[in-house]
Amino acid sequence: MRLLLALLIVLAAGCGVRVPEIPSSARAQTPRAAPAVPWFAPGRMELVLPGKRVSCTAYVRGLGNGQARLVLLSDEGLQLLDLQSTDDGYQVIQAIDDLKKAVPHLGRLLRQAFALPPEKRRWEDDRIAAASGGSTRWYGGDPVLLRAIEGDGLDIAIEDYQPLGGELLAHEARATAPFGITMRIHLGDARLLPPTPAVPAEPAEPR
Repeated sequence: MRLLLALLIVLAAGCGVRVPEIPSSARAQTPRAAPAVPWFAPGRMELVLPGKRVSCTAYVRGLGNGQARLVLLSDEGLQLLDLQSTDDGYQVIQAIDDLKKAVPHLGRLLRQAFALPPEKRRWEDDRIAAASGGSTRWYGGDPVLLRAIEGDGLDIAIEDYQPLGGELLAHEARATAPFGITMRIHLGDARLLPPTPAVPAEPAEPR
């Protein structure tokens, strides 16, 4: 009975991942999820689909506007996938046929783990739950960081935050989707990018 109760508590804390409580001394912190400035990191993607296993190079770029972009390359240099998050979802720039079943899940993983989607936060016991579309994003610990996401048919665990300039970046995200689809992306050394220069507005036509 005690074991069952403990399991229910863990599941209630967000997608089966233990989300640490936020101590009272950290309650005034601003929750952090991904850098708000442009950044770039190489990494590795492990993807399991029904009857298929893919291990490939991954490149993730934070665009500095709350969105992120993911490119997957085979070890032979073939581009497998190019996705960009949007405010309300993701955009497919290119994807090979073998990965099309995984594209919706990869799009959600990119948006939730490495971008900054709009969200509405509330306290739930000693953690922060943030509604973002059909997902709930769970913040916990000290510093207060995004730890897990549930909903939209995808459970995501966010781990291994590392400093990046004055920001923090998650270097690992793991996700489980229906029909035996699992994903793991691990980033290597990340670097900050210079801000994209603003394009000067064209002068208005004289009236």
